[in-house]
Amino acid sequence: MLKWLLAWAINAGVLLLLPYILPAVQVKDFTSALIAALVLGLLNAIVRPILMVLTLPITVITLGLFLLVINGLMFWLVELWLGHCRSHRLQPHHLGSECRLAAQGRLKHRHGAASLRDATHGAPPTTGR
Repeated sequence: MLKWLLAWAINAGVLLLLPYILPAVQVKDFTSALIAALVLGLLNAIVRPILMVLTLPITVITLGLFLLVINGLMFWLVELWLGHCRSHRLQPHHLGSECRLAAQGRLKHRHGAASLRDATHGAPPTTGR
């Protein structure tokens, strides 16, 4: 449960920082970012796998580049449903989703690597000295 809350907070933080990277994307406040992160997580858990299976042939033909379109579509659906996060052109949907995924992956990798190391190796060995 704690990891889920941490991932949700990381997603919201990244969504809140996104307008500084892409000025065409707007996020009202932290509450809006939290709601958008929750909806985006639900869409990525439910809708994205279905779209990936349905578009598998075109994804294979484009060597995986069509996944960028699916990521942009998820970002656009959140904007469409909520209205808390806005982008003025089509390009920010794709760039915004990729920036969010890159930052989120980087932060989760850092946190996940430390917890994985602690879980598998335990405390560092102590010497008797």
